[in-house]
Formats: sequence, C-alpha cells, structure tokens
Amino acid sequence: MAKVYALFIMNKDGIPLFSRNLAPEKIQPDLIASFLTAIGSFVKEISPIGGPALRCIEAEGFTILIETGQKVYGALIVDHRSLIAEEYIRALVREFEELYGQKLEAWDNDTSVFQPFGEVCDRVMSVIAVGPYHVPRLGHVELGKDVTIPRELWAVLRFVDGRRTVAEIASEAGLSVDEAVQRIEKLMEMGLVDVDISEPVRKVAKAYEEALNEYLEELRDLLGRELVEAALSRAVASWGQPWLGTSERGGLVEVKEADRLAWLHTPGEASEMFKSFFSKLGQEVRPLLGVLASDIMARVQMDMRSKHEEEFKKFGA
Repeated sequence: MAKVYALFIMNKDGIPLFSRNLAPEKIQPDLIASFLTAIGSFVKEISPIGGPALRCIEAEGFTILIETGQKVYGALIVDHRSLIAEEYIRALVREFEELYGQKLEAWDNDTSVFQPFGEVCDRVMSVIAVGPYHVPRLGHVELGKDVTIPRELWAVLRFVDGRRTVAEIASEAGLSVDEAVQRIEKLMEMGLVDVDISEPVRKVAKAYEEALNEYLEELRDLLGRELVEAALSRAVASWGQPWLGTSERGGLVEVKEADRLAWLHTPGEASEMFKSFFSKLGQEVRPLLGVLASDIMARVQMDMRSKHEEEFKKFGA
C-alpha cells in the first residue's frame, strides 16, 4: 500500500471532523482543510452534473485521494496513488457514516466525539492490505502497450495464477511473505496484478451462511418453524454483531455487509465470530433437544469444514 501521510474526514461544509496526521512536518491540517474546501466548491460549480467530480489531486511528492459519502467526505494524503489506498479511504468514509450518522444529524461542533474513530482507522489499515491469505490474479494490460517487468517482479508474477495465495507464491518464489507482498503491490501499481481484498472474508462468510441455514432447516424439521424462529431471534440479539439478518426467502439467514465485514476483520476472525454464533444458537435450542442439538451442529460444521477445507486452510480460517 502507498505510504499514508494524513487522513481527513470533513462534513459537507468543509469542517474537519476527524484527522490523523502521520507527517506533521509535511502536512498542516488547517491549510489542507481550506484547500480541499476551496477545490471542492470550485469543482462543484463547474461540474456539468452539479456534483463532486474530483477524486484525486496529484502533486510533486504526494497525492490526495478524495472520497465523497452521503454526509461527509474524506481525503487521504499518500505518497502515490494505489488501488489499495483508494479502497482504504472508501472504506473509512463509509465506516465513519455508519458509526456517526445519527450524531452528524445533530452535531454540536464538538469534534471530540469522533476521536475514537482512530481505532477504526488503525484496524481497517491492518486488514485492508495485501496479506498472506489473499489470491492475486493477472491484471489487464492495454494491447500495444510496452511493459518492462524487472527480474525481481517476474520472480513473483510467474506464479500468479488466480489460485495461489500470497503465502504460496512466496514459498514458490523462495521469498518471505513480506517481500512477496511488496512485490505484488508494485505489480498492482503497474496494472499487472489485481487483488480482491474482500474475497477471502466473503468466501468464509458464505460458507458459514450455508452451514447455518442447513442447521436451521434440520432444527425446523424437529421443532417446527415457530420455535426455531424464536430461538434464532434470541441468538442474533445475544450475539450482538451486525453481520447476520433474515432473508425474505423462507426465513433463511443471510450475511449482511460482507465487504464491510472484510474491512474490519481477517478471515480467521470472521470464522471465530460465526462459530460463536453457532454456539449461541445451540444454547437456545439445547433445552428443547438436549445433546441432539450439539450432535447436529457438530455434523453440520464438520461437513462445512470438509467442503471448504482447502479454502479455509489458505485463508487461515
């Protein structure tokens, strides 16, 4: 990922709500905020659609990436533009609005309420980066475009097949994982490689979604729909996480906001969370079914692990 100098989250009036300055010797928050407000107003005035059209400002030695949300906009100052940096600022703007949307409606100009967002910044940055469990794929290079691939990058690129993880590529190339990550990020900047940062968590979540619905279906056969729906509702409330909801298709559970889940958690962490939900649900039905509830759960989870064994192993889940 590009080197991050600073982050600013501002409301539509250009008032900074949150900032994280990692290079105070280079970045002066008041000047940046004023500059972004002026540029944003200018672009809005000249834009034929009347909306914010500016997404990137490139200057000597740094780049400003701009992401506009419903209520706020963010600016990420980095040393160079990269796909991961763009995903990072996009994730942070959405997460800020998710966490503080109601506070923004009746904000009293006290920016201290937004300071805990620093923990979210650190968390997202640690997760939304290329890691050992990600699966790089070949990118798309324009036809007729001359591309020179340095030897050290070719040593990694030749193992990119859309199936191997970064850790597996590092092993094949005789590199450390950190070195492989650095080279893959350079290949991404050249457009030769793409990495879907959210894919591993989405796949883990989908596997648990299927297993949970299989478990619920067996419970309904034994207890009836009404008792199982009540137990499911209590388990969701007790679990306290926002990642599951009930679909309109016959009471099936669905994973909600899988991309947001991936911004905040690794595949292993997501697996542990959904495993804990299984336990919550089991606790709700155990008084009705006794040990049979645990036996069914163990079998369903074993089937899931067997079906997705290779992926779970790759993703550290």
